[in-house]
Amino acid sequence: MSKYRQDEDRLNELKTGNHRAWKLFFDENIEAFSLFTMKYGQIDREQAAGIFQEAVIILHRNCTEGKLTAPLRSSLQTYLFAIGKNLCRRGGKAHLQFPENLPELPENPFEAEDDRRHNAALVKSLLGRIGEKCRQFLTLVFLEEMPQPDIMQQMEIPSDEAFRKRKFDCLKKMRTLI
Repeated sequence: MSKYRQDEDRLNELKTGNHRAWKLFFDENIEAFSLFTMKYGQIDREQAAGIFQEAVIILHRNCTEGKLTAPLRSSLQTYLFAIGKNLCRRGGKAHLQFPENLPELPENPFEAEDDRRHNAALVKSLLGRIGEKCRQFLTLVFLEEMPQPDIMQQMEIPSDEAFRKRKFDCLKKMRTLI
């Protein structure tokens, strides 16, 4: 069984020419694609948008002409990014700095950053509402990422079992506050 089953299902839907499916695919990928080509292709947003449109046209042609078929060897997003990478290279820019392997990008980098900020604010407010020992312990473990032996010594925790128990209890307190 292919590890890209969801992408293969989407590919089958795109092959039908469903306008809504193409619009959704377009909207889901334009921002990450633009950021990728702007960063590694050293181009501006307008050029990135033009390359994205060309890449989607090529992807559409490959889908409808049967050049892209299951089983897939990469995700559709990776395939689209590879098309864009090749289009940038053909544009005559010798100074392009694309990585050999395409990085895994979040679905929407702006949403991921917003989620991270929201979660950080939530954790800060929860840390303010639990006891001092738990606040100090969780801060050392998760925010400062201090090694376990150092935390055990600093907080006078006698054993690994006591460390795990304190971690469990403190996280449980935080969960009840959510």
